This record gives sequence, structure tokens and C-alpha cells, in this order.
Amino acid sequence: YDYGTTVTLTATAEEGYHFVQWSDENTENPRIFLLVEDITITAEFEFFEGISETTSEMVVLKLLYNGIIYIIRDGKIYDLTGRRVR
Repeated sequence: YDYGTTVTLTATAEEGYHFVQWSDENTENPRIFLLVEDITITAEFEFFEGISETTSEMVVLKLLYNGIIYIIRDGKIYDLTGRRVR
């Protein structure tokens, strides 16, 4: 890319993984920035530990204070993508 160019980077996860962040801890995806210096950015992924199916009848959907719906199962909290958040 030439200096002064607007760059768009998109991290695409392989099956079974999800995007976490870029190596500089930025979490925007896609990421758009103006190139003004030499930079190396690496996408970081992690294995997807979400719920694919459940035989438990103890699954709760809950709207929490930040307006996001979470899935609560067996004392563990997942976001709607199935990623464990707590």
C-alpha cells in the first residue's frame, strides 16, 4: 500500500474459530485506517467453544444491563454467537 492510502483489513476465521482482535488489541473487523507509517498487524483467532447443541433444559436467555442478550447454561455465560464470555 502507498502512504496516505486508506486500508481496509478483514479477518476471516477458518471453520471452528472466531476473530478476537488484531495484534495491537484493536477489535474492529473489518478495520479501516489511513496508512501513515510502516506497520505490521496480525489477526488473532481462538477456537470457538460455543454451544452447538444442548440436552440440558436449564438454558436461560437473559437481557443484561448493557442491552445484550446472553445465554446462561450450567453457570456459564455465552454471547449469542456461542462464545463463552464468563
